[in-house]
Amino acid sequence: MEKNGRVKIGPILVDTGIFTTPFICDVDRYKCESACCYRACILTGDEARRIEQHLPGILRYLPEENIDFIKRKGSFVADCREQPRCLGKCEIDEDEAMAVRRLFGEGEEFRCTWLLNDRCVLLYNGNDGLRYCAVHSYALESGLTWEEFKMIDCVQYPLAIYISEGQQVLGIQSTPYLADIPCKNHQDAPLMYKSLKSTIRLLVGSELAEEIMAYGDLHYK
Repeated sequence: MEKNGRVKIGPILVDTGIFTTPFICDVDRYKCESACCYRACILTGDEARRIEQHLPGILRYLPEENIDFIKRKGSFVADCREQPRCLGKCEIDEDEAMAVRRLFGEGEEFRCTWLLNDRCVLLYNGNDGLRYCAVHSYALESGLTWEEFKMIDCVQYPLAIYISEGQQVLGIQSTPYLADIPCKNHQDAPLMYKSLKSTIRLLVGSELAEEIMAYGDLHYK
């Protein structure tokens, strides 16, 4: 039974918005210039070490300015407290901060990527003039599953998994700055639960993800 915009599926409460909201992450299609990458990416120590192992391949996508900056700093990882404000708007919206904190856990040591020219240092401009993520491009070219390779902070957007009053919830982030980005506002896009199936599987596991897909197909298809 659905109540207050949520439905119980297995052991988890699911925001019914994932069944009604069109969404697709497609930089080429929407010419969005990776608008959701408006801030530094938050990551854990394990994630930083994983990316660091592949850094030579990732750097191949970046312009010389970014490469020189990373080499000068000694790493693509920064101390979040040293970062300038993102685009003069906000360092990180509280909704996003909570989504990350809920996912990683309160005791996790958070780090973030460096910002360069008010953008994540791992972004680059492609030959088509659009802005892309070097980590994402590297994963695709290398045959890696990008949802498992990239930082979970990036992968989970626009979803969030958290505990509310002792109950696990799969919700949707409501970051005000990202309210008007095209991937969330095109009615011709597939519904969120379909386009983000791999992300949902990563967040809640394959078995529960299939239950969520089945519920959506039965009630919202």
